[in-house]
Amino acid sequence: MIKLEDLLPCPFCGGKEVEEGTSEDGVDLVVICHDCGACGPPADSIAGAREEWNKRGGKEAADE
Repeated sequence: MIKLEDLLPCPFCGGKEVEEGTSEDGVDLVVICHDCGACGPPADSIAGAREEWNKRGGKEAADE
């Protein structure tokens, strides 16, 4: 499982202030950038939201 501290910076602005939250509809879990407000792809779990956030160009970040 990817730890909160292992989340990659925002792919849009490079911001490192990211945290977990809920989608606009309040149903799905996402990772949100505090610098630009970007949201990662929605997921059914925190682990899934972290994995989706860390996907870049079809590659996943190393899961340490």
